[in-house]
Amino acid sequence: AADYGRASCELCRSCGAGKHEVTPCSITADRKCAAVNADFYSAGGDNAQHKCFNLQCPNGTWRSGGAHVAISSADTSVQGMDDVNSWEGPKEAASGGVESDIVASGISACDPTTGEGYTCVPCLNCGAGLFELSTCTATTDRTCQTVKPGYYSPNGDNQRFPCPKGRSASADASDQCIDCPT
Repeated sequence: AADYGRASCELCRSCGAGKHEVTPCSITADRKCAAVNADFYSAGGDNAQHKCFNLQCPNGTWRSGGAHVAISSADTSVQGMDDVNSWEGPKEAASGGVESDIVASGISACDPTTGEGYTCVPCLNCGAGLFELSTCTATTDRTCQTVKPGYYSPNGDNQRFPCPKGRSASADASDQCIDCPT
């Protein structure tokens, strides 16, 4: 940009990492920049903003960035939080509930300077004795709840079924029904 009456021109400034151009540089004014919008990034030396990586995850996965999921023995529902990087399935917790192996990364959004930070994570499999309470969406994992007596849920099914006539499940979290005594 050059001001009237100046003998030399100046280079237009670069917006810098994490910022994008809102008004282009002209012969009379320098470029104007602003912070990138949510879910966008701009690398150093690039005045445009671009969509962050992994904004759209394939079916059967959800967009994440690092947290924890657990089933408490008190409410028996999986408490899913955004931002999970990896999940290795439910395991017995010391509290008597079920807890998963979640690795927390501490990232809650994409980095505005690199576009990184989101990960596509497979949706939680509720496991035996648990059924789906809420579905896996583009940005949240599936939540699960234990089946109550009279119902069962086989491993990997995510559904709850009533025990058929002549069979029962007398405990919470049953994965099968047993024959009633005759």
